[in-house]
Amino acid sequence: MEIKHYTPFLLVNILLSLAVAGLLVMGDVEVSSSAGVVASLPETLGSFESREILHCQNNQCLSSFVVSDETPLKACRRCGAELDQWAYAERLQLPPDTSLSRRQYMREYGQTFSVAVILSGEHRTSIHRPETCLTGGGFQILDSRRILVERAGKSSLSVEVLELRHQISGEKSRYAYWFSSEKYETSSYLRRTALLVWSNIIEGKASRWAYVSLLMPMSENWDTDEAALQEFIKLLGPAIQD
Repeated sequence: MEIKHYTPFLLVNILLSLAVAGLLVMGDVEVSSSAGVVASLPETLGSFESREILHCQNNQCLSSFVVSDETPLKACRRCGAELDQWAYAERLQLPPDTSLSRRQYMREYGQTFSVAVILSGEHRTSIHRPETCLTGGGFQILDSRRILVERAGKSSLSVEVLELRHQISGEKSRYAYWFSSEKYETSSYLRRTALLVWSNIIEGKASRWAYVSLLMPMSENWDTDEAALQEFIKLLGPAIQD
């Protein structure tokens, strides 16, 4: 059964309006140089090797390819168009100062994670509510839950995990994400928006935020999938820390 997620869009809009109003009243504010993570994914993570994910820039094709660094792909195999880490729609929708890194990690016995880090620039529109983008991309959200990832020397990291089903292929997957800034980490888009407003109005600083996400095939056993997520996130976190 599909579970509908009711988000307080009005509150989010009010918070964003307050942030804009604060910036207009205060004039120039300091722009944070760090989001706590970097938009640069390593080639290896523990026992995981990785490949680059590239997207066709022809809006009549929109193919995607996983490419090894040893055998780079210069053009789309299907139509010959230019390839890029950015999907065609991302190029159109996101501000030009947005940074992105995207790779697929895998190891011998078939476990895979597709990882993306999106880093906002001075524009505040680089990061959207994940659920909106996923449903617009053809995914149906079946369930959601939140997990805590224990970290040595740091507080636990809250991570939102969505259960997805692709509306065309019917394939199921798990999608995990969280947001990071220079001072804060959260898995809540609403809390991220509130913290953004707080930084703008109270601290007089425009926070730079990162959106970290990973997609993995879904098994029928939640405990198995959670253990895999926990292990991978513990490897990923320190590797992208700024």
